Amino acid sequence: MIIMKNILLILVIFCSENLLIAQNQIFKTYQDKVALQKDAENLVELFTNDLKKIEPTISFDIKSRINTTPYLIYYDGKNEVSLPYWEEVIPPLKQFLTQVSGSKEKGKEVFGLFFNGFYIPHELGHALEHAKAGDVENGYESEYFANTIAILWWRKQGKEKELKKCYEYTKEIIKKLPNPIPEGQTMEQYFSENYRAATQDPAVYGFFQFTQFIKVYEDKTLPDFDTFVSNYLQSNSKNGVFKFYEAKDSTQLLSAMETTISQFKNDVEFVLQKNKIDKKLLPQPKAANMPFPGIIALWPDKNMLSVTLWEQVAPPVKQYLLLFAGNEDKAKELYGLLFYGYCIAHELGHWLDLNFDVKISNDYNEEYFANQVAVLWWKKQGKEKEVKQVYEMMKQGLINVPLVNPENKDVKKYLNENYWEFVKMNPGNYNAIQSMQVIEIYEDKTLPDFDTFILNYMNQMTKTKN
Repeated sequence: MIIMKNILLILVIFCSENLLIAQNQIFKTYQDKVALQKDAENLVELFTNDLKKIEPTISFDIKSRINTTPYLIYYDGKNEVSLPYWEEVIPPLKQFLTQVSGSKEKGKEVFGLFFNGFYIPHELGHALEHAKAGDVENGYESEYFANTIAILWWRKQGKEKELKKCYEYTKEIIKKLPNPIPEGQTMEQYFSENYRAATQDPAVYGFFQFTQFIKVYEDKTLPDFDTFVSNYLQSNSKNGVFKFYEAKDSTQLLSAMETTISQFKNDVEFVLQKNKIDKKLLPQPKAANMPFPGIIALWPDKNMLSVTLWEQVAPPVKQYLLLFAGNEDKAKELYGLLFYGYCIAHELGHWLDLNFDVKISNDYNEEYFANQVAVLWWKKQGKEKEVKQVYEMMKQGLINVPLVNPENKDVKKYLNENYWEFVKMNPGNYNAIQSMQVIEIYEDKTLPDFDTFILNYMNQMTKTKN
């Protein structure tokens, strides 16, 4: 009887939460201000409940109110989301929506879809980032995170039809908006440097937001909402990776590395179990501090993944890193991103090869595979921002310190012939070739998500072995 009561209680809660979405007019332009306020409150409550199921201890108490301003919808950085009411929107903004959508009716529909719908959990995404990380600088990355949260959460609510309608409108509207980005600048750079000015111009800001919407919507590698948020909350702990550590904090670094190694192994085991592949993985390598010319390395005979602390780096290598990054502050930032972050998964790509009896010969193809694994796995962890930083710093680094290849040899052959010489004596060429690989992989739009990539790899290795 107690079991039956619990089942009934769960059904009541489940149905009640779904009614919060099903019975309201979200994604439509409201004619009733009271109804808009009520539905917004219900939506915030549902989002909060979903969030606290993932992390019960998170401090997240957000209110909503109807407060029509030229910004239309925004999170105040404290505890409130302001929403606009159509009848109170200023004429210039209504005219802009009419112009880009094609008619007054369509302009009104676009308003409902986005400002009385899609952008509510977008603003709650900003609130989530604020709750976890404190004050966050507005810019490209914070908006991308909020758009990702919104799309994934609406998918969780079964609103794929409404999202598709938003997507179809963005594809049409973006054709009518001039590209404001100056030649020689990336969108990320431009909007991070001109964010506040962009918010004052609906055409510029619209181009920015709608371009991001399209990119996130079309991204097939994104996990579900619960997984994305869980990864975000875990990966942003104070003792996480992708940041610079002083030598005195090496214990925290090694702890963060151990957590990363364990998570990687768990993700690979998940792929095995999900696809019913009978394969026992090797013990996970232990994180350790050990000075080495290559800075970070996997040592199969010791079952160890070692990292060299910044303070232990040999002077010639450190001098190269200073040239590659531009100055000492950027060199330390790069060091944290690469060797206290990205490269951990890279070395685990080599560990994955060992699990399938691949004899490590240290060549171009093995490094390429390890970089594919690293890029895809970090994206799976919600570390798109950090991977992108690695990518951008490597692009700039190759300009600062390009590959030295006087005989213009094939890069693949060049590395294979000189692998250990580059690692020990010529970090410039070794890092240049690694950077070229990462850039190519990051820009490869044909790569699947991590789980699919690993499954394909496992199937290929099993077939080859047989």
